[in-house]
Amino acid sequence: MMNKFVSGNNHKEEEGMAHDLLPCQTPRLPPSHPGDSSSMWTAMLLLEVMIYGSYSTLVNLSEEDGHLPYSSASVILLIEVAKFVISFCLYFGEMQRDQFQMPKLAPAALVSYAVPAVLYAFNNNISLLMNQQMDPTTYQVLNNMKIATTALLYRFIIKRPIKRPQWVAICLLMVAGVCDSYGGYDSGSTPGSSSHIFITLPGLLMMTLYCSVSGVAAVYTEYILKKQLTMSLHVQNMLLYSYGFLLNLAAFVWQRRQTGGEVRGGLLAGFSLTTLVIIITQAFNGLIMSVVMKHGSNLTRLFIISGAMLVSTLSSVLFLGTTINAYFLLAAFIVSGAVYLYHQ
Repeated sequence: MMNKFVSGNNHKEEEGMAHDLLPCQTPRLPPSHPGDSSSMWTAMLLLEVMIYGSYSTLVNLSEEDGHLPYSSASVILLIEVAKFVISFCLYFGEMQRDQFQMPKLAPAALVSYAVPAVLYAFNNNISLLMNQQMDPTTYQVLNNMKIATTALLYRFIIKRPIKRPQWVAICLLMVAGVCDSYGGYDSGSTPGSSSHIFITLPGLLMMTLYCSVSGVAAVYTEYILKKQLTMSLHVQNMLLYSYGFLLNLAAFVWQRRQTGGEVRGGLLAGFSLTTLVIIITQAFNGLIMSVVMKHGSNLTRLFIISGAMLVSTLSSVLFLGTTINAYFLLAAFIVSGAVYLYHQ
């Protein structure tokens, strides 16, 4: 499905198009079969909502006694490898079908992909650690703060205007974050207990940093993907994931040295079936998000984040037995209202 959709990337646009359009103004490129485009796009977004919303629950299911039994860098490293391999296979199919050759890139263009790779490497690792400091539902609710950080960056960096209802929505997201955080502290639950709403102070600080970095990474990634509009998305992904592989390989080696080599089993130490599911789903998460930012925009991405909150809540209640408190329900209601206002 993904290969069929992004194959529209091979059509030749006007050469000046990539330079004339701002990231938030670029339309999706027309796919080969217009009759299927709407249903394919909708199916892909729904799949992404399911993947995005299930992430925090899967991480909690992979824990042992409230701790990750594996190296966070090893998981992210294998996710980067999986994304690179899939992107290479998709691009190889393009070359076989259309007799394409690898494009020549200027050194500056190559270096530009290192910036989001560094930001994503940091955020991907910290997201695993954050899930030990809060329950999955709180993780997903506070994750909506990305809407605020992304919107502010669009306003001050890309000069995208923000309407008054959108400013109100951003303020409401802050209120929802405070409400849910207070409810987590008030519940008296201990870290590592996924059956109750909880959050720790380090978790709240990490979430604030995570959302800020995420906004910068998302806006910059959308910019470079659309700046080179005629380049195959698969080539752009391979460049991005190459940097991600090197960064997370270095992080894995560093973590091994910090433990003094005590962890045995190498790269797969502490892995379970749930860990493998995390790797597979997050690989597709990254690939689908790249399609969204190339052919849609970060506003579409924000819809996904908001919808994932419901998936995360349902999955944590069903699989972890999480008890929802009044503060969380109020925060979820405020977030829903904020999302509605923001997209008016």
